[in-house]
Amino acid sequence: KSYDAAARDEHTFAPKLNENTKRLCEMMAEEGVRGGAGSFLERQADHAAKADAAKRAIRERLEKECTFHPNTGNADEVLLKSKHVVRLGETPRERIARLAFLEKQTREQRRLKAEEAFHKQFSFRPKLSNAARTKAPTPLHELVANPRGAEIRAAAEAAAAEAFAAEHTFEPNVGAKHTDAAPRPFQVNYSNRDGIVNRIREYRREKEVVLQEARNEKEFRELEACTFQPNAGRVRSKPKPSVIGSSVAEVVPGLGRHLELRKRAKQMEEEAAARRSKAFLEGAATRDIRHRQTVPLSPKISALGSAGAKAEARRRKLIAEKETREREACTFRPRTNERPRKELIEKLLAEDDY
Repeated sequence: KSYDAAARDEHTFAPKLNENTKRLCEMMAEEGVRGGAGSFLERQADHAAKADAAKRAIRERLEKECTFHPNTGNADEVLLKSKHVVRLGETPRERIARLAFLEKQTREQRRLKAEEAFHKQFSFRPKLSNAARTKAPTPLHELVANPRGAEIRAAAEAAAAEAFAAEHTFEPNVGAKHTDAAPRPFQVNYSNRDGIVNRIREYRREKEVVLQEARNEKEFRELEACTFQPNAGRVRSKPKPSVIGSSVAEVVPGLGRHLELRKRAKQMEEEAAARRSKAFLEGAATRDIRHRQTVPLSPKISALGSAGAKAEARRRKLIAEKETREREACTFRPRTNERPRKELIEKLLAEDDY
């Protein structure tokens, strides 16, 4: 009662009830006066008691019907002698504690005891010196990088190289040249990929110049040996060449040949650049290939040979036989107006000819 009074003092909310609710409350109060359940909790308790009574009655009726009682022997004694008999009366909370903590602790203790028993069979105890006892542990970064080991290996490699050099004193000349020596005409320098090509082009140009000079000298000697000078009877006055009207090639001797050689050299450089671009695909990154497409080649199959021809002939023969069988199976001949109409047209045409 004190709890109910305290609850009423704490919960001061008083709902407003309508007429129907008031009437239902009065009916419930009258039921309570008559011996029924007045409050909600009393009604719920009464309902639960009735349900339990009904279940108990059903259980008693079923137990009366089940008259068979099997003989299980000494099962109770076996269960009592089991090592897990202590678990029969444990509560759910105790079972959770056992599965979560107690069994884990038991396994850990067993493992420690087994480890201790295993190490007890080894009676050897190493003796440590005072230096080993006082020696500081090696830092982790030295174990990973091992700079001392790298220094020892470098010193060993240097000593081995010195010993090898002291033992093998012979130094053959493998083609080393002096710094002031002139390079050979066609010596390949792999660091400069265009060096050999440029030297070959320069050599051809110099050779052409030398040959042209030799031809000019030979022609000059031939003309110098020829003393014939014909005279037609009159001497024609040669007009003086005008420097302004003449070309540069006529004014400067040998300039035409020089320009021709330059043009040829430029043409050779363009050809070399084109070959290099084609061989090394220099313009592949900037090349527009959107309009191109890969055209696959026709496969070389056996159908193009003698076996293929025989197979093709056999296929055509089978098709012809199939069409013949289909035509023989189709015995229906439709009658159309096309043939009489065609005969009439031919007859009219024949009459027009006469």
